[in-house]
Amino acid sequence: MRILVLFLLLLSTGCTSGEGEEQVKPNPTPSSILQENPEADILYVNGIVYKNASDIEWVVDSDYEKGDDLGIVEKQVKDPEGFRDLTATHLLVGTPLYEAENVSGDVIVAETDEGDLPYLALKEG
Repeated sequence: MRILVLFLLLLSTGCTSGEGEEQVKPNPTPSSILQENPEADILYVNGIVYKNASDIEWVVDSDYEKGDDLGIVEKQVKDPEGFRDLTATHLLVGTPLYEAENVSGDVIVAETDEGDLPYLALKEG
């Protein structure tokens, strides 16, 4: 009887070796993006890197609108180590940022003198 209880206890704790478990990749960082492309047009908001999506057809073709105000770009840098929240590589300091509405995906709209620019979140897993 004790052996049966011990067996059931071990079975219920789910002893596994970890093999076959799917590894979740971390989200890209400003450093990893800029190592691949030092000229990348990116934005860093709330721990997520966003890439200029002006050349991504499905984003441009969606009827996105500006939603909630997220703040303004506070810092412009090219050095990946200089990134903090509300930092961009190309957008000017003071550029207003908004959540995008009416679009599938995590998109931010940057309001620039040349018009609104969409930025798409770069997320893994």
